[in-house]
Amino acid sequence: MMISYLRIGLQVFLLNACFLLNAQVGINTQNPQATLDVNGTARVTVLPVESTSDITVTGLTGGEQLNLTELGANIIFVNNEAVIRPVSRTTGQIDLGIITPDATNGNTRSIHVLDPQLGEGEANDLATFVTCINYAGANYEIGGIKGGTEGRRLTLFFSDSSKNVSLMLESTTVPDASQRITFPVSKPFFGISGTGSIELVYDADAGADGAGRWLVLKVQG
Repeated sequence: MMISYLRIGLQVFLLNACFLLNAQVGINTQNPQATLDVNGTARVTVLPVESTSDITVTGLTGGEQLNLTELGANIIFVNNEAVIRPVSRTTGQIDLGIITPDATNGNTRSIHVLDPQLGEGEANDLATFVTCINYAGANYEIGGIKGGTEGRRLTLFFSDSSKNVSLMLESTTVPDASQRITFPVSKPFFGISGTGSIELVYDADAGADGAGRWLVLKVQG
């Protein structure tokens, strides 16, 4: 009899263990469809996922639309549509005069990777139009740009009418290929003679290596 009780107890324990390993928790629902299924509002402060495919958002507001949802990679889901996060019309500045060049050749200074401070909380994180200032003493060559995220647009405006600025394309001086600048037609650089601007957008899959690139959209000057 004791052996039978032990066998029954072991079977119950194993069944409970299997249930716990495969448990799904539902809040305001009797039929959860995921590990945690919330029928109602929810707030998550930190969501460490490997990719946006790990995030599933369901449920409609009273107006039959999903609320604004952050998916990462500069993508948001709003009004039932995944779109690139809009960037404000805030303008910014880059002081080239305080940047130590990586190389100097006569009156030309080279910056291998320009940091325009586009990261979250940095000086130009909301800016799409950034003016480069204080470079009257030399011409400049820029090999790459830091801070690219999918769909990020950036217009660099060069304000000095007496100097030239060149953006080098697919520059091998940029060790991180994802920070390089490219263009569909093969050429070594895009140059601005005097006052002008270069408009770029970041494509996270661009480049022969798929590492991502800044794409030149428009050159003026």
